[in-house]
Amino acid sequence: MLPHAPHIIQRYRLLTAVVIAVAIALLLTTFSVLIYVRDGTSRLDLSRPGYEAVRKQIKPDDQSPAFKADGPIDIQTVAEFNAEFKKKIAEFNQLTSFDSTPLQDDQLKLSAP
Repeated sequence: MLPHAPHIIQRYRLLTAVVIAVAIALLLTTFSVLIYVRDGTSRLDLSRPGYEAVRKQIKPDDQSPAFKADGPIDIQTVAEFNAEFKKKIAEFNQLTSFDSTPLQDDQLKLSAP
């Protein structure tokens, strides 16, 4: 290392701080983009260029029932929720890249002992 490096850093403290901040920002941005691409999230991102046609095909699902946050929790409500849940899983299973195994009751620890 240069023998005068501490003196130079002390003299140009603001410039040194800016350079270090930019280097850290570039490093973190590179790391986050690497994670974004490697874990497959980029394939699900429809806001990327080239997906305009796919975005136009998406239609809002107005048929889904809305469950009130402060509504009663009884057998009928739970049965209705389970029926809707199983219907959605069946729709997802028609897609080739969706695996419903992690959503099974035993995987989610929801099955009765």
